[in-house]
Amino acid sequence: MDITGIDYRKDTAFILYGKVNPFKKDINLLKNPPKNATTVVSIPAALSTFRIYEFPVKDPEKIKNLVKGQLQFDIPIPFEQIDYSYYISGNGKVFCVITKKDIINEILEKYENVSIIDSEIFSLIRLLNQKGEKNGKIIHFFKDQSVFIEIEDNFPVNIQILGNNYKEFLDSTVYISGEYPEELASHDRILNFGVKPVENVAYGNILRGINPIGVDFLHKDRVNITSIFFKVLITLILVFLVIDGALFLNNLFLQKQINEVKAKQKEIYLKYFSPSGPVFDPLMQAKGLISRAKSSQQEKESLLDVLDKISAAKLKSGIEEIYRINIEKDRFIIQGIGKSLKDIEKFKNELSKYYKVSIEESVVNAEGKVRFKIKGEK
Repeated sequence: MDITGIDYRKDTAFILYGKVNPFKKDINLLKNPPKNATTVVSIPAALSTFRIYEFPVKDPEKIKNLVKGQLQFDIPIPFEQIDYSYYISGNGKVFCVITKKDIINEILEKYENVSIIDSEIFSLIRLLNQKGEKNGKIIHFFKDQSVFIEIEDNFPVNIQILGNNYKEFLDSTVYISGEYPEELASHDRILNFGVKPVENVAYGNILRGINPIGVDFLHKDRVNITSIFFKVLITLILVFLVIDGALFLNNLFLQKQINEVKAKQKEIYLKYFSPSGPVFDPLMQAKGLISRAKSSQQEKESLLDVLDKISAAKLKSGIEEIYRINIEKDRFIIQGIGKSLKDIEKFKNELSKYYKVSIEESVVNAEGKVRFKIKGEK
């Protein structure tokens, strides 16, 4: 999967390109922009505000309504001027990121095919996770500003936008990142991932392909890509094991029949022809054919490549759900649910870049969403 990570700024931006393997959790940085990449953009903390809520419910739909109601009460500017997205922790706390709709529109106008609009806060959390930690403190510097975040179990519990008073928050336990002052070059904890420190947030956006923690101002369903791939892969492996087991038992049965015929032939030969000398087996040729058939291997496209392209197409098109994937030797069938026919058509067009794809079925359900079935030929 190719991902473009963009650290958006009003006057500039930091952009990195990477090829991500979600299974090996490996990233290879690319020099040139890849084609058909998933684009993840982050909004700086300085262009956002934040709220932390804790509600006595766990139902996602109820939390959605409670967050909206609480924000309408908390935010002093007209509600129609803002956009927000939120992250729910494992213990039920809600971290909400709020920004102006104008900023979202500027990003969508500036960059093509944006897949996810995240927050700088979660990009930094993913950097901390890449160090193998879920708890910690980070100061990320940028020009004359810096942001301090304190993280507990991957949840931001304290965020401060700092000016020149960063020393009040800095100690030996704090990681530093970004365009930090020269006087901190010898600090023991510097977030370093083989890129310029000022590009760390862009790198953290590429990490979204490995670590799905974060928010999305495009309000697409959050998908744990790695989890989906593993579930599908395990299912396919089990199917292949069953098929291989059946073929193995069938081969044993055929070999038994061949041995019986061979023994009968030898008996007849010894009885009616020569009782001495070598006995030639006329079934040896057939046996050789069977042996070659067993050892022959058929070239086939990696299943992971097919699933990778399906996953990338889903992210770009905004398809709400894929609930069934059936991959055969030279074709595949995908069934899922989309919000509109436009999203389904975009999903089909993305896959059409690699395969011959057609929409076999599209039905509007009672909720107004579209259930679809897509067939592809390799």
